[in-house]
Amino acid sequence: MRIRLIALVTLLAAAWIGLGASTAAAEKAVEPAAEGEARLTGDWKLVKLGEEDAPKGEAITLSVSAEGKVSGSTGVNRFSGQLANEGKKLFGPLAMTRRAGLPEAMAAEAAYTKALGEANRFSIKEDKLTLLTDDKPRLVFERQKPAKE
Repeated sequence: MRIRLIALVTLLAAAWIGLGASTAAAEKAVEPAAEGEARLTGDWKLVKLGEEDAPKGEAITLSVSAEGKVSGSTGVNRFSGQLANEGKKLFGPLAMTRRAGLPEAMAAEAAYTKALGEANRFSIKEDKLTLLTDDKPRLVFERQKPAKE
């Protein structure tokens, strides 16, 4: 049990460091993507994590406001922060809660946060958002429609 706890803490620390790689905060909204009027702003649900389908269970999400604020769920923890306004990374440092989950969920969280921390480009086609590191697709999301009142 102690070894598992140490491994979990190490994994979370590595994910945290990856999220804090960029120091710039967004000062303006992201410009429209090349594919028409589609924008990064909105609510997104993860459908692909790397080459695999998104894990079952709690939804992994990403929300981006017009002001460049980001937030979401890793399936275990919540995060928030800003878009970066420099070309090296898409996201600035992100703050994250520190709850523990099942090993599979924690592994998915680590992979998700690593990909967020390394993302430096995005592509939007119809209602699909792809976050890329250089030319390598890392995360694929579907746009979530606003709830009807």
